[in-house]
Amino acid sequence: MKKQVLFSFFGLILTFNLFSQSIIERNVGDFNRLKVYDLLNIELIKSSSNKVEISGEFPSYAVVKNKNGELKIRMGLEKRFRGSKTNVKLYYEKIDKINTHEGAIVFSKDTIKQEKIIIKADSGSIQDYILDVKEISTKINTGSIIYLTGRTDIHIGKTTTGGEINAETLQSEESKIYVNTGSIADVSATDILELNIRTGGIVNVYSETKRIKENIRTGGKVVYVDKD
Repeated sequence: MKKQVLFSFFGLILTFNLFSQSIIERNVGDFNRLKVYDLLNIELIKSSSNKVEISGEFPSYAVVKNKNGELKIRMGLEKRFRGSKTNVKLYYEKIDKINTHEGAIVFSKDTIKQEKIIIKADSGSIQDYILDVKEISTKINTGSIIYLTGRTDIHIGKTTTGGEINAETLQSEESKIYVNTGSIADVSATDILELNIRTGGIVNVYSETKRIKENIRTGGKVVYVDKD
């Protein structure tokens, strides 16, 4: 009996090791826009070629499609909303716009350096980046969260329905922030800060800004964290 249990135990270890080492690699062609769904975990890696490496749970069920420069990554119908343990390394040459949906997570360990980037997140998805850009546009909805650090000349941010913009360590010269319906934005700007806050939205300001314009309605709130 003990011998049978022992063989079963080592069989489980072998199965786990084979599973954990399974990586699927695919070339994806040229793209500059990304959409991610189904709780998938995506790591962005700057490269001279465009490809994906898929590992973790259910790697063979990950669907990657490139249509006219828009890359969509999701799980197949058999594993819809079951991508939380599926990991994708996305090697990219250029990326201008990132959309996340359905609890997906997209992040980059390296600094994203380029002129401009557009980021949208909804349905409880999360994005996390270090930036060195001239302009960033963010739109965060329905319980989604974005984490930004680094620097930009201009940040135009919108969040609604419980979304969160965490950009207190994003060094910005000019920020225009729109917050609505119970959402939160943590921001900073050295020169110009425009705040539009409505319906229970909250903005926390982490900077001494030269010029500030406030438009606050219906229970909105602004907190100047670094001021007495």
